[in-house]
Amino acid sequence: MTNNTDSLEFNDLPPQFLKNFLQKRYDAVKNLRDKFISIGSKPNRSAPVYFTLGANESMKTWKKKPAVLIIPVSEFDLDAVSFTYGDSFAGLIQN
Repeated sequence: MTNNTDSLEFNDLPPQFLKNFLQKRYDAVKNLRDKFISIGSKPNRSAPVYFTLGANESMKTWKKKPAVLIIPVSEFDLDAVSFTYGDSFAGLIQN
């Protein structure tokens, strides 16, 4: 555990969560991408780019100098973008 109480560090996570973390994340991302393609979507990246739709005030506390980038939804190719409610990784990991 770190002594920094201002933010959660990766090392603060319990060992049972960290076990095979990257493999679980890769598997969840692949599963989501495969399902996205199966409904006719056409992603142009093999790896996702994560962002929130709209402001997320709690995320502003994660860094000392947070930044916000606003991109109108009309700028995206909707065949290449998927949205999930909440954290897709948390919803898709297999225990």
